[in-house]
Amino acid sequence: MEAVEAPAAPAAQATGETPLRRAAPRAPSGNREFLALPGSGFIVELAHGADRGQLDALRDSVRPARGTLYTLHMLREGADWWLLVWGSFDSIEAASAAVIHITRARVVPAALELIDGETLEAVAQNLGVRSMAPEGTAALLLLEVDGVAPAVEEEASRVEQACREAGATEVLRARDEAERQELWRVRREMSLSLKKVAALKFNHDVVVPKGRIPQLFELVERLRGDFRLRVPSFGHAGDGNIHVNFMVDPGDSDEVARARAAEPVLFEGVVALEGSISGEHGIGFAKAPFLSIELGPDEIALMQRVKQAFDPNGILNPGKIFPD
Repeated sequence: MEAVEAPAAPAAQATGETPLRRAAPRAPSGNREFLALPGSGFIVELAHGADRGQLDALRDSVRPARGTLYTLHMLREGADWWLLVWGSFDSIEAASAAVIHITRARVVPAALELIDGETLEAVAQNLGVRSMAPEGTAALLLLEVDGVAPAVEEEASRVEQACREAGATEVLRARDEAERQELWRVRREMSLSLKKVAALKFNHDVVVPKGRIPQLFELVERLRGDFRLRVPSFGHAGDGNIHVNFMVDPGDSDEVARARAAEPVLFEGVVALEGSISGEHGIGFAKAPFLSIELGPDEIALMQRVKQAFDPNGILNPGKIFPD
């Protein structure tokens, strides 16, 4: 038997891994058996043919302070059924509205991705396929629901209805596992496909509340016009984490300068929408000059004191996070 730390409850998980429950769905894991030890923080995986006497011994060895034995519960990892649904839209606004409709329908998909038309076109050019959406699609939602078969069917129907209510031009389901895997393969190729747009990418993993996603894309559209930039954008609509990509020709110094000038405007707009300048990748070197857009001097000073307490010699990630 192998003991592994139990996963956090969904509300406690980091946003980068959870558009709603996870970013990249795992394949169903079959009939592996698990035992949960409530209150202990551990889940125990049972080896094939595990000795039940060993389980009793394990139960007896894991006791709370007052001596009461834990109860062991049989669990199965993963979902019995997975179903991929995707909807095409003639505007980002309609696709963003569908996200709100899905939330109101009380559906929590395993994955929920929002992809704009510029990104879809780049993928089509790079891979030579249009399996996700027809040419001219302005936005696409890629969703996956999982669970036991009856619940999956009901939730998929709610998702489809929510997309149609928001104005989807087409709503489809994966016909089989091969089509499902193909669509996720195409999704994983998106970042690389942006090289078809331009050779240099300034990728910003901003995040806003789900209800502010439409305003975020309005901001992106203003940046396109004001700074004359190509800005394909996509991301995890379930938690508002959208990758806004400024695509530029590295040999065009004027375009690079315009992209750099657009960065603080993007971050200021995101913070005004009650968001954060980084929802996934962190501040690091690239966003350190912009940290003060989101945090005040007292907050930054407090963080620096905490860093100093744990790293007095400045050897842990030197130069990162804090502006000079």
